Formats: sequence, C-alpha cells, structure tokens
Amino acid sequence: MKATIQKAISPFIPGERQTSGPINVEAALPSCYLMTKRVLLLDDDENLLDLVNIVKDVFKLNMRITTVSTIAGARSAILHSDRQPPYDIMIFDVVLANGNGIELYKELIAKWPRCNVVFLTGYYSPEVVKKIEAIGPAQIRSKESIVKPEFLAAMLEQLGVKRNFPC
Repeated sequence: MKATIQKAISPFIPGERQTSGPINVEAALPSCYLMTKRVLLLDDDENLLDLVNIVKDVFKLNMRITTVSTIAGARSAILHSDRQPPYDIMIFDVVLANGNGIELYKELIAKWPRCNVVFLTGYYSPEVVKKIEAIGPAQIRSKESIVKPEFLAAMLEQLGVKRNFPC
C-alpha cells in the first residue's frame, strides 16, 4: 500500500521527479495529515465502544477516540472541545435508549455545515436514509461494519490517519 501511495503522489511533490526509489511520504503530506485525529463515537452499546478502542490500540492508529453512550454525553463532549468543528469525524448511533442521533446531527449541521458524520444503525431503512439526507450529507453504515477492516480503512483514508507502524 505504501508503494502505491508513493507512486500516486510523487508527481505532485514540488521538485520531485518520478524515480524508481522510495520517497518520503510523510515529508510530502501536509502536517494536518500527520496530526492525531479526533473521533467522537456515540453509541449506547458499551461492548461496541470497548471494541472500537481495542481495534484502535491493536492497529496502533494515530487517533483519539472519545466514546459516549448518551446524547447528553455527546453534547457535553462537543461543547467542551477546544476545536471548531470539535471532532474530525463523529460517529452516531441512529437509535439510542435515551434519544436519537439524527436530532443531534440537526443541531450540529446548523452550527457546522461541513461537519463529518457517519451514522451507525442496526435498523437500516429507506425512511432513516431519507431523514438523514434531508438534513445534510452523512454516511450511513450498519453497526457491524464499524469493526470490519474495510470500514476502518475507508474512515482512516478519509481522515488521513497515519498508522504508527509500517504497512
């Protein structure tokens, strides 16, 4: 994978010519891609919250995951953030015991129209998709997908997250 990235970006690096040798990918990327990315995960399934942190640790992902199990906890985490928007990506369960992730998304999109949100649901339906799309752009995934390598790889690529060990 690293070789593919090197080949793809080398024509865009100022002063770089196409070479057969390796290039310094980290030097070619803007510093924002190398910073620790911040993720907010809202889900009332404590096992899922624990599993996501285990996956992050096992794969040594350069990200800080804040896990919360209530809408109130998510609001608090968002309000107490020193960044605007508060997280690089926010992952919300659609149906929670104490509320609805879609309602929280309405509040966020009004304040930060370009916030990056992924919805997780065990109750995927066209009605849910329509509700979310009526508010703004967001990805919708099944809950089971969050621990699949394909989902993690896509999320990491979208965020530009650097792994702490070679590919």
